[in-house]
Amino acid sequence: MKTGWMAALAAVTVAAAACKDTTGIAPPTAGSLSFSYTGARSGSYSASGLLTRHNDSAFVKQSFASGLTLTNNGRPYVGMLSYAPLTTSSGDEVVFLFPSVGAGQTLTFTETCATSTCSLGLIAFNTNPDLVNDGSDPFFFTTGTLQITSVKDGRIAGTFSGTAVDSLGTRTITVTGGTFDISVRNQTAYPSGNRMAPTAAFQRLLNKKN
Repeated sequence: MKTGWMAALAAVTVAAAACKDTTGIAPPTAGSLSFSYTGARSGSYSASGLLTRHNDSAFVKQSFASGLTLTNNGRPYVGMLSYAPLTTSSGDEVVFLFPSVGAGQTLTFTETCATSTCSLGLIAFNTNPDLVNDGSDPFFFTTGTLQITSVKDGRIAGTFSGTAVDSLGTRTITVTGGTFDISVRNQTAYPSGNRMAPTAAFQRLLNKKN
């Protein structure tokens, strides 16, 4: 489909004015992200916990949902990253990228994001986050909305739904009942390796932003 999607999440800088990183008042705490999906693939997704950094290039492959602040072309952004393990080396990963906004705002999922009111989303099924090319099955959000319901004390919460298409544009899934409640940290708390992003999936989404 769009080759730019495969590079979409690398230079995100989330400067959420109301969110604090690990140097702020509120320490990071466990988050959660969940939704259901039907279509080319069907099932439910649920991840909760706090990301634990294994080393400079990898995180511990355990369930978590977390957020980070990044900056892209001088603009503040928020990134969300969650992981639900399937085996000791792989799992399902979900990544969102959206402008730093306040509570009560609704953002629209698009194929490419060039305005201050859009967001990007990616679901990578069966991914090994340590690898750049891992044979995963990624689906990118093409339509839908992400609603911010709360931004307070270093946390951000909201809901989301929409449709996502695979990288070839031949398969579609419908995502419903999405919710998230995460602690936001500075990007430096995340492993980056040589990708300039926490994981390969995150890198794909950042590249779509540029």
